[in-house]
Amino acid sequence: MFKGIIGGIQLSVINMLLVFSVLSLLALVMYALKYLVKTKANKKPEETKGTSVIISSPVSTTKEEQIEEKERIVAIVSAAVAYLWEKPGKKFRVLSIRRMDTTSMNPWTAMGRQELMLGKNIKS
Repeated sequence: MFKGIIGGIQLSVINMLLVFSVLSLLALVMYALKYLVKTKANKKPEETKGTSVIISSPVSTTKEEQIEEKERIVAIVSAAVAYLWEKPGKKFRVLSIRRMDTTSMNPWTAMGRQELMLGKNIKS
């Protein structure tokens, strides 16, 4: 059926068309799943009661610097949470902010938390 160089070229063209058609079909399935997951994600509760935030930063030396640093951190965290969760009819408040010692933390855990804070896993 496919003999010689011409037959080899025909066979390779047919195989390439088959591979690209299967890849296109998989791309369409992934694109459709994006919308199916998005509709299920929209069924979240409307109102959030509170948010807990963990922050790691170096410790200040004097008490005045510690107080200023705490106030600054609370302001930064509150502004960031307000920006991320800003939707009409949605209310929130920061319940607690704790320091975390990152020297004893597993590097994989620290990286996972950093990715969460950067918003890579948050869906808007």
